Amino acid sequence: MKNCPTCQKTYPDDFGLCPRDGEALGKKGLWVGAIAEYREAIRLKPDDAEAHNSLGRALEHKSDRQAALDEYRKAYDLDPKNATFQGDYERLLKELNK
Repeated sequence: MKNCPTCQKTYPDDFGLCPRDGEALGKKGLWVGAIAEYREAIRLKPDDAEAHNSLGRALEHKSDRQAALDEYRKAYDLDPKNATFQGDYERLLKELNK
């Protein structure tokens, strides 16, 4: 996945980075590695709403629900028309406010 054309276009200064690696790690239950991949993606491109939302999901799997909510909020703020980002943010906000 390190040679993903989409990632090369999104992260031109770091061809070694591919947020899809975070997805692959997450699917294997390797959440610490997934979190590291997403954080690096955000470091390189802070306005990447998808990376923020994916980091939120990984954090939620590690039971860091407040940090997950913060990332969901950032994703939603960056792309308020994205129904997935809105749904993830509102769902966890509701769960935390119970």
